[in-house]
Parts: sequence; structure tokens; C-alpha cells
Amino acid sequence: MMREQIPLWTLMKTEGLTGYAESRTFLDESPLSNLSELLGLGTHAGLNRMMRMSGVEEPLITGGASDYDKAEALCRVMPLWGGHPYVGAVKCLLSRAFGAEMPLCSDTLPTLWERTGKALRESPLTVADLPSFFGIQRIILPLTVTELMALPVGESPYGGKAMTLYIDDPSGKTLWASPLCQPLNLQEGGKLMSEAVERLADACVARGILEMTVNLQSLASFVRPNAYMSALSVAALQKGEHLDADAHALLICQLLRLLGEACVKHGMALTLADMPSHAICPLRDYLDSCGRLPRLTVVGDDPAAYLEAGVSSLLHVDLPVSRGAYLARLEAAASRAPLGCIRGLYAPLQGPLDLPLYAELCHIFCQQAEAWSAE
Repeated sequence: MMREQIPLWTLMKTEGLTGYAESRTFLDESPLSNLSELLGLGTHAGLNRMMRMSGVEEPLITGGASDYDKAEALCRVMPLWGGHPYVGAVKCLLSRAFGAEMPLCSDTLPTLWERTGKALRESPLTVADLPSFFGIQRIILPLTVTELMALPVGESPYGGKAMTLYIDDPSGKTLWASPLCQPLNLQEGGKLMSEAVERLADACVARGILEMTVNLQSLASFVRPNAYMSALSVAALQKGEHLDADAHALLICQLLRLLGEACVKHGMALTLADMPSHAICPLRDYLDSCGRLPRLTVVGDDPAAYLEAGVSSLLHVDLPVSRGAYLARLEAAASRAPLGCIRGLYAPLQGPLDLPLYAELCHIFCQQAEAWSAE
């Protein structure tokens, strides 16, 4: 009997949105005190980049200028940003947070600054509060190996917010250099690597974290794992030596084997970000053949390749993106795969300014998918 498939656009409307954070900004529960803090002036990489391109000097972006002066600088250059999504995002964020309908500009800044400051004093607001204003009920936050080990043991760190262990260096250099891994010797190298990953999984479970994410942007293709050769590479890394491309790829794939084994054992999910589409079938088949295939999700540009491999898929969209470019991405994805079967959109969030952008992407997704379904 065929199991019922609920389209993603239906789930988005009934269950709320899930966002994926690029930083730990959304863990911040300290009260916001002014408009600049709300917009993330000086901390939002995309906004900082736009201000630099507009000729704003660094003291007014990330330097020692006052928060008001930074907001003033933003107002001076935003008229140059016609057509950029950040203009609408600023307006939407102010509207949702404070009911402020006037646009932010040099003329309105004094009024908006005073009004938002008064509102924040009377009704404290934190960055962690903001996602719900946009229908985002769940944000998955990244945690490095070092940050994981610094957490106290216990369930639900950070008030129960969803966390994923994020491995940004897929060859595992951070892991192999951590106290979780002993210095390798050639006789027991494979065993010591396996024990290090097992300790890592134990540390996650002990802190209520049941998902791992690995950034695989640097992996060119799947290489069949080899414990002995990988141990040689780890020993070289521990001595500060550099790995060539082949050794790097082999070590990544060996780490994926070990992570797969640990995730299966502990009931954890494994997410692979930006993995080459041609590599997913060989990896999936290999992990399945040796009993190390966990609940697997792949983030990337080609949902068809991942769904064909029988794994869950998230469609990667970089923020900010124009409406036209985004619709073209959706149309390309829909022409190759059942769009309603993907698990969601992966548009990494840097800060509050990305929330309206992400919510709008989800709205467009639902609107367009339903229009296509009605044809």
C-alpha cells in the first residue's frame, strides 16, 4: 500500500516554518535596546557588505561609532539600494516588531529611533523572540565541536531550542585535534578514530542533541573509505602536516562512515550540506551495504538526485535572492522532481534581517506550488 504524501506547502501552513541558522545569533536572549541592535548593524555580514560597497567607512559599520550614527549611515545609503531585498526586509521587520509602517530613512530615523527605543523599554524583546513573528516556529542552530564540549551535560540546552552539531571542516581536523581523539598510532589508528567519533556522539546525546550536520562543499567525489589510510592522514594532521586532495577526500568519506555508524547506534539524524549530487548514490549505497545508513538528509541544488537516491532533501537557497531568480530555481526543481516531496528550504539565517526574507521565500513557494497544482 502506498503511504500518503502530504505536500510540503501544506505542511508549511499547518505546522509552521523551520529555519536553519548560520550563526548562534538566535540564541541571544539579552534584551534589545535600540533599532541598530534589532537590524544587526555591525553583526550581519550581508548588511555590512552592502554598506561597504556603498562607501560607508568601517567605524560606521563594525567600528566604534555610536549605534545611532550607524543607523544614520544606513539611512544615508539605503536610497542607493533600489531593488535589493534588504530594503523591503528592513520595512517588514520594523512593521512586525513594532507596528511601524513608515519607511526607514534620514527623515524618519529620529522618530523611529525614539519610538522603537520606548517600545523595547516597555516590552523587552530579544533576537530569540523574533522568528515567531514570521511564522517560524523552529530554528535549528549550529554548534561546533568546541561549543558542544563546553555545554553542561543535561537535556534541552538553551531552553530546548533545536541544535545540530555542525562540522564545518569535513576532514575532521577540529575533531582529531580535540581531547576526544587520542594521538594516533599506526597499530590502532582506525580503532582510535572510531572511538573518537563514538565519544562525540555520546557527548551529543548527553546534551539532548540528536542531529549532526556536515558541510561537504569541499568533497569532489565519493571515495570508498579505508580505515588504515585514513588513520595515516589523521596522524599527519596531528603533526601539523598538509593533506593532498586524494587524502583529504578519503578522510572525509571515512568520517562519514564513522558518523553514519554512530548515528545509527544512537538514533541520530545526519544532514549533509552542499554534497555533490553525483556522490550521494555511491555514499548512500555504501552506508546501506554495511549497516551504517542513518536518517539522512541532503542539502543542495538538485533535489531530484537526492530523492532518486531515496534520501530526504532540502533545497538550498542563499539569502538574499531576487524573486525572479528564486522562481527560476523553483521551476527548475519542479521540472525534475516532485516539489512537494522535498523536506523544506535551506536558506541559512545570519540575523533578524533574514527572517522576513526567509518567510517571503516560503510564502512564494506555497503560492507558486499551489498555482502549479491547480493548472
